[in-house]
Amino acid sequence: MGEVIEIRSFKSGKKYRLLIYNIQSLDISLSSPISATPLPLEGDASNILTKAEGNTVRVTVSWVLHDEDTDIVLQNPYDITGTNVGGGTTPFGLFSDPPTNSVVDTGVRLADNQAKFLINNQADASPAYSGFQTTYLDDVYQIIIGNIGFSRVGLIESVQVTKQGSTPVTWSASLTFVAGDVITS
Repeated sequence: MGEVIEIRSFKSGKKYRLLIYNIQSLDISLSSPISATPLPLEGDASNILTKAEGNTVRVTVSWVLHDEDTDIVLQNPYDITGTNVGGGTTPFGLFSDPPTNSVVDTGVRLADNQAKFLINNQADASPAYSGFQTTYLDDVYQIIIGNIGFSRVGLIESVQVTKQGSTPVTWSASLTFVAGDVITS
């Protein structure tokens, strides 16, 4: 199996692990803002560089959603350090079955269900709307890129799902994660 990216949610009662397979692209961007003040009548070596802002890491991953044999969303029994503390939440598994249009427990396996899970919020009300959207003040996520040993805590900044009309019909997904210390106000 190739690279697997895991995104963990730590919200109490909504502790999920999203496994991302079929990666099309992975972009890790480190931004280190620096102010440059060139001096008149001086060369480039006399440029005054000031580091007044902190660094930002953004991870953007794009992948293809397709029907899976097993769930791609699992319970998250881990804390932020990776210690198994038990617990975790099974995602609300009630999704519409396209052929019958009835609500059945198909888990998060079908491509349409994966797209729905990515864009819906972590609803407390109806199980049919359980999702991964950053919604609450106490949301915290962690991204883990196993092959390179990369792990950061932060928030999901954006999710985009796109369905192509060509044959075969497929979903593409893109997620941007921003690393940082999540502070609630």
